[in-house]
Amino acid sequence: MNEPPFRNSYSYFPLFYRLVGYRYLLSRYLPDGLPPFNKDEEKAEILEGGKEIMFLFGLTIIMAVISHQVLNLPAMWGMMFGLAILKLYVYYEPVETD
Repeated sequence: MNEPPFRNSYSYFPLFYRLVGYRYLLSRYLPDGLPPFNKDEEKAEILEGGKEIMFLFGLTIIMAVISHQVLNLPAMWGMMFGLAILKLYVYYEPVETD
């Protein structure tokens, strides 16, 4: 009945090797500094309503987890509820006409 606390401790060495090994290789072969950018390129902007859409995306993920963990419902129901909220937001968002 008493199992050792680190039953799968044999898997820590490959994990450590991957973390340290890849960081070492990347630090050796990637150049220092920022990558070169095209100065003529426009800076990317989030359009109006973009932050609300990102918030609704996060809320959808949270609702899927809560519906599965707390309410014992399938996570799909939380995702569908989030999609419904997103559709309602897009439907009722005021449209600018030029």
